[in-house]
Amino acid sequence: MTVKIRTSTLSFAKAIANYTTSLRDHYRSFSEIIDYSNTFFYQSAQLELTVNRIRTRPVIQVLQFIRVETRGDSGRNVNLDEIDAIIEDFNTRISNGFTGSIGIITSFKEQQLRMEQAINEKMNLPELKRNHNLAVWFVGDVQGEERDIVYYSFVEDKKYVNADLRTIYPVIGGTADTTRSLKMQRLNVGFSRAKDTMVFVHNMQISDYSHSRLGDALKHYHALLETTKKNDFFVEDPSVFESPAEERLYQLLINTRFVETHRENLKIVPQFNIGEYIRTKYHKQIPRYRIDFLLTLARNGREQALILEYDGVEFHTKNPDTVTKHNFSAEYLDYDIRRQIELESYGYRFLRINKFNLRPEQPGQSEVNVLDQLLTQAFSR
Repeated sequence: MTVKIRTSTLSFAKAIANYTTSLRDHYRSFSEIIDYSNTFFYQSAQLELTVNRIRTRPVIQVLQFIRVETRGDSGRNVNLDEIDAIIEDFNTRISNGFTGSIGIITSFKEQQLRMEQAINEKMNLPELKRNHNLAVWFVGDVQGEERDIVYYSFVEDKKYVNADLRTIYPVIGGTADTTRSLKMQRLNVGFSRAKDTMVFVHNMQISDYSHSRLGDALKHYHALLETTKKNDFFVEDPSVFESPAEERLYQLLINTRFVETHRENLKIVPQFNIGEYIRTKYHKQIPRYRIDFLLTLARNGREQALILEYDGVEFHTKNPDTVTKHNFSAEYLDYDIRRQIELESYGYRFLRINKFNLRPEQPGQSEVNVLDQLLTQAFSR
């Protein structure tokens, strides 16, 4: 490969590399934010991300849609009404005490320039940059950036023919309709910049964006929001976990296909006071047992319950130094065995996880894949 001034460092590195790898762990965003990129870009490349951020707020605070009525033609590739809506929204958040960082991604450079001008006219732009790291980007220039909250301005309103998103994003079935194309990568990069909140500011119905791949992304997020709202499980305070291992297990759990597939009918309760629940329901005397996780799955007209626990070798076995994958079950403390037998007598089933049975054994397999298989097996008994 000939190295010239126009040759990128990345292209040169790829050309001479004899080994490449990719990161599987994602730490920036909540799982719902990175879900589009994970589903349509990483999984299609046989690379499934494990999201290592626990969502600590309702999904309606993570994925938000603001519908704007375009009141007139603002000029080519400009929508002033979307600009006003964004300024009003983040101004309200700041007035209510928001202290995080703010980013705005527009689908057209003309909108980017007009957005910056409007913010400077109506608010104190230098102060916003200083206090909230405010930045406005064209979607093609946002690589490497991240903010706590990111607004998206799509501009186009077919009623006024003020813009054409097909010039920015791939046309379905067109020559740029591949995950490696620049236009498609704009979706991947643009929709993976937010850490806590994505705000989609749109003037048309979501279905009216279907003339480009942007429509697929918006439909994906809208469907994800509606599905998750029906049974939204999130951990308001991560300190509820008694150990880093429990927190890690929860992170793996919410990344499994099993949880994703059964999200509407599945409940996950961390640190469930099962002893108190049994005493109240059955009027029985039972110790104040607490379990790591209670999973309940409603399907086929009945509800299945599963106790999911992480067993650290040092806390749950008689001889931690000699425990292996093969003798783990025989090394459990008597207390753990008695507790499990007692809870099973009330109809609960157990899935006990430890560092041995969670370890991947197949090439390309991850801990998420292993846990997914164990969950599927446990609920199919």
